[in-house]
Amino acid sequence: MIFLNKRWVNIKTPVTGNGKEKTMHMYVSFNFLISIVAFTCAIFLHRKTSKYHNVVGFMIFFGMAAGIGGIVHAIELYEMDTLNSFTNWINNTFYSVLSEKVSSQGILSRLWLITVMGIGFSEYYFMWIFFEPLMQGKFIFIKHFLRASLILYLVAVVISSQYIAVVAFHVYSHVIVIILTIYLIIKHNIMVYISLLGLLILNLGSGLMQQLMKNGVIPIGPLHYNDWYHISISLLLALTYLLVTKGKIIEHIEEEVRKSEK
Repeated sequence: MIFLNKRWVNIKTPVTGNGKEKTMHMYVSFNFLISIVAFTCAIFLHRKTSKYHNVVGFMIFFGMAAGIGGIVHAIELYEMDTLNSFTNWINNTFYSVLSEKVSSQGILSRLWLITVMGIGFSEYYFMWIFFEPLMQGKFIFIKHFLRASLILYLVAVVISSQYIAVVAFHVYSHVIVIILTIYLIIKHNIMVYISLLGLLILNLGSGLMQQLMKNGVIPIGPLHYNDWYHISISLLLALTYLLVTKGKIIEHIEEEVRKSEK
């Protein structure tokens, strides 16, 4: 059955320095590590205070996307026969009420759509966490910008749920927020946003590291480049949790915004 055995995905990856390719092993279980970290953080944040509802939303959607994405990969690689048997049973049992046959690929496509939508909502909530205190007066446009960006992304993935849309939205949202963050630090002297700037750069840096490993620019080491990326994302979630709970970053942002408005 799924996840009960030590299994891996065989992927050919360039070896740094000699231009050859070797087979690497990507562990699907690292997807579920992200889910465990995200849901654990969400539970503890929810128990603390309702003030952290945006952080909880970010963690839930991130954990959901990682978990369902991992399930899709695991089924495609190990359990297609099981899924085919399940869809055949549905079609044979409920043939009289079904207007069309249920297909395994249709189920996987819908699960993948939920995954990429979950990623979009997690990006949306991540940005909302830090900019909600500003969403009034002359900065009300931030609220409309975030919502419009999410709607545009959701439309894009419904039309074509290619992973390039996820990457594009991830880079787009982070670059825009980095520009806005630098503006707030320089123009309005809201220095607490330096912490957010660090998170954003770390997140983009994780993606850059993944691509450099994928293309053989830097050594991969004992793990697949996607495994390193998933580990770094798990650490990013934990760091976000600590910044919110121990660093009180949301409270500091609210205080800095009040000072800048005086």
